[in-house]
Amino acid sequence: TRRVSALVVQHGENDLSPLAVEDVPEELRDIVQHTNALLARLKASVDEQRRFIADAAHQLQTPVAGIRLLVGDLRRTQRADPGQPMDGEVLAQLDEVAARSARMARQLLAYARAEEDTIVEDQPFNAAAVVQQAAERWQAAAAAAGKTLQMAPLLSGASAWVQGSPTLLGEVVSNLIDNALRYGGAHVEVDVTVPPKHSDRIRIRVRDDGPALDAATRTQMLLPFWRGGHGQPEGSGLGLSIAQRVVERMGGQLAVHAGHAQGTSLHITLPRIKAT
Repeated sequence: TRRVSALVVQHGENDLSPLAVEDVPEELRDIVQHTNALLARLKASVDEQRRFIADAAHQLQTPVAGIRLLVGDLRRTQRADPGQPMDGEVLAQLDEVAARSARMARQLLAYARAEEDTIVEDQPFNAAAVVQQAAERWQAAAAAAGKTLQMAPLLSGASAWVQGSPTLLGEVVSNLIDNALRYGGAHVEVDVTVPPKHSDRIRIRVRDDGPALDAATRTQMLLPFWRGGHGQPEGSGLGLSIAQRVVERMGGQLAVHAGHAQGTSLHITLPRIKAT
């Protein structure tokens, strides 16, 4: 016991390397090995958090630098001619960059919120009704973009009950629909079904008929801060990562699949519960 205590004390507060097991008595080796496994998981978590913080700082540098540059232009103009009215184009650019920064800050907060062990709501609810409400909210945006958003026949209410947060699931589905309308094809379809051979689960699908994505892109889409080569700068690259964490907190999975002939299909699978 003293040897094990000495090993832990020698490690120090910030040392997450494994404990040496060579000099540990046989009867204590299982404890040390379990401790080493715990240290390995803790180190992986700390490393991931450090990478995320570094990536977040890097992503925020660009809009902050843009704000400073635009403000500098306005100040130089004012100093040269105090009576000169504000440049409308520069103000519009400043507003756009500030809005992008605010959106990224909100998504960083949402990402942190999704990482917590508890969520705002934890209750039984009808997932099909939540999906339908989310899709209805995006009908006007789809029409404005010249696209169609179709709701396939949904499960009956009694078949689509899950446990978790209806608010957060609604946000997740809205994010998937938004992405499909922005970057997918002209037709987007949403459905809620029971997947074959998995009667204890429901599946929420958001599909579009845009260009097919390769396997590497489908994998990278779920990584924090990843953005595709669509040339649109407004995204933060956090939306799908947040969605994945929310779904996992509800005991489910989020996956990206290729369409049958073209397009992309995002699947949310959640455990079903008995209707209340």
